Amino acid sequence: MRRIAWWSVVFAVPMEFQVNVILQGSWGQFAGAVLLYAVIGCATSRTFPWIAARFAGARRGFWIALCTHAAVGLVAIEWGIMGHAPGNIPDPTLDTIAQAGMFAWWGTIAAMPRLLEDPRSAPWRRQVAWLYGTYAVLSTAFAALWGLAPVILMMPPVYCAFFWFYARFGRALAAVPGDPREAGAVS
Repeated sequence: MRRIAWWSVVFAVPMEFQVNVILQGSWGQFAGAVLLYAVIGCATSRTFPWIAARFAGARRGFWIALCTHAAVGLVAIEWGIMGHAPGNIPDPTLDTIAQAGMFAWWGTIAAMPRLLEDPRSAPWRRQVAWLYGTYAVLSTAFAALWGLAPVILMMPPVYCAFFWFYARFGRALAAVPGDPREAGAVS
């Protein structure tokens, strides 16, 4: 559970640092956000495998658990708590990109820890680290220089790109039928 929570925090920290510390100057809000993502990581360490196990096949269960967590994060947290509902951005294209990014964000918070902890993902871990590390460094520098706009424009493509890794991981899960390491079983 702790490793899943750790990875959830790792994938949330850059954006929360940028918004809470760089843009708002609040270390307290940042600390609260990190704690919240640790709690979310602990929760998903239980809910992800529970959802995945209810469906035939590890690949299908992985995708359903990922999409369920992404949808719940989008609707409950982004739309319900944060007020980032569709239509808040006047430009429909940017609004669609933002919604896709938020869906991908919450899917990543729940699914990426499983991918990184599963030995079948070893071939792609460096690629994930490179993509994410590049995003984290550049978006933090851009936030410091130009504010939130470049960060918001960078996040959706990067987090949506993670779906390429999820597709590869899903194929790896399907390649070993009956494997006891079902999707999300790592905690």
